[in-house]
Amino acid sequence: MKKRSTIKKYLINVIKIMIVMVILSSSVFASSVSVKSKSTYNPGDSVTISVTFSGNQIIGVQADFSYDKSILQYTGGQNVIYFDGSPVNSHTAKLTFKALKEGSSSVVINNIKVSTMEADETLSSKTVKVSVVKPATTSSSSSGSSSNTSSTNKTPAPAPEPEPEPEPEPDPMEKAVEVKIGEETKYLWPELLKVKLPEGFEKSKGVYGEDEIEVASSKDENTDIVLAYFTDKNGEKGAFYIFDEEKQEFYPRVNLNAKSSYTILRLNDAQEIPQGYVEAEFEIDGNKVEAWMLESGKSEDFVLLYAMNEEGEKGFYTYDKEEGTMQRFTDRVVEVEVLIEPEPMGVFEKIFGDPLLASIFGGLGLVAAGLTAGLVKLGKNSRM
Repeated sequence: MKKRSTIKKYLINVIKIMIVMVILSSSVFASSVSVKSKSTYNPGDSVTISVTFSGNQIIGVQADFSYDKSILQYTGGQNVIYFDGSPVNSHTAKLTFKALKEGSSSVVINNIKVSTMEADETLSSKTVKVSVVKPATTSSSSSGSSSNTSSTNKTPAPAPEPEPEPEPEPDPMEKAVEVKIGEETKYLWPELLKVKLPEGFEKSKGVYGEDEIEVASSKDENTDIVLAYFTDKNGEKGAFYIFDEEKQEFYPRVNLNAKSSYTILRLNDAQEIPQGYVEAEFEIDGNKVEAWMLESGKSEDFVLLYAMNEEGEKGFYTYDKEEGTMQRFTDRVVEVEVLIEPEPMGVFEKIFGDPLLASIFGGLGLVAAGLTAGLVKLGKNSRM
C-alpha cells in the first residue's frame, strides 16, 4: 500500500510539472514590448529611448509614438517605428531626441502591431516618462587661514570650453512633395535618410517630374519594381508605394499571399483586357486595385487581376474571392450571341414562301393555262 501511494504521489507531481511547463511555454512565445530610458536629462542632452519587441519569429513590427514637442525635439528621422525582415525573436528600435528645456514629457508608444510567423498581434500602449532638469551646481567652501593660503597659492583651473551644440538633423518633411494618390493626399520623401528599406530592396535614384528622388529598387534582376516612400502631412504613417516612372504615377504596394506571393500591378499600355471582361471595383486590405469581371455578370466570386509572381513573371490571374486563391488566366472563347437579320425576300420568294399565296397563284396559273389552250384551239378552227 505504501509503495502504491508513493507512485500515485509521483504521478501527480509529474502532471503538475507538465501543466506548469505548458503555461510557461505559452507565455514565452507571446509577443511583448518594453520601453527603457534614463529618467533625468539636462537641457541640450541627447535623449535615447529603447523600444524592444520580443516574440517567437517576429517578421514585422509597426508602431507610432507621441511626445511633448515643447520639451523634446525628435532627431531620429523617420517618425514611425518600422521593421520588415527575416524572422527574429527580438528587435530593438532606438528613438533619439534633444532635450530643449526644463520640464517633463511622457513618450507614448502606441498603435503597436507585431507580426510573427504564426499570427498578427496588436499590443497595448507603453509609456516612459522623461524629466529635463537644470544641471546641479557644485560649490566649495573654505574655512581657516591655512585653507585660504593654500587656495591663493594654487593656479585656478581653466574654465572648460562649452561643447558646441549638435546641429539638428534636417526634417524630411521640409522637402516632402505633396502628391494626390486616388482620393488621398500623401507626401513623397525625396530622400530616404534613415528609412528602413523592405527586405530585398536597395536604395537607388529615380526621376519624378523634373526632380531626382531616392527610391527603393528590387535587388532581383527579374523584378523591376520601384518603390517610393510616403507619409501623411505630419510625417507619420509611412508606407512604400509602387512608382511607375514611365507614367509618373504612384499606387499602393499590395502583396497578395496565396501559395505564392503576388504583387498586384497596373495594366501597362502594351496589354489589352481579355475579351468579355469589363472594369470592376475591388479592394485588398483597404486598397483599391485594378480588376475586371465578366461582362455577362456571371461568376461574381471571381475577378481578373494583373500581377507579378515571385519569379518576376507578369500576367493576368483569376482571383477567387471566397477561397483567397490565385490561378493563372488562360484565354478562352467567350460565347456571344449575335442576331443576324435575314436578307429581304424577293416577290417570288414571298409568294411561294406563303402557302396561301402559293395555292392562289397556282390556281390562277391553271386558269391561265386553260384559257391559253382554248384560244389556240379557236385559232385553228377559224383557219379551217
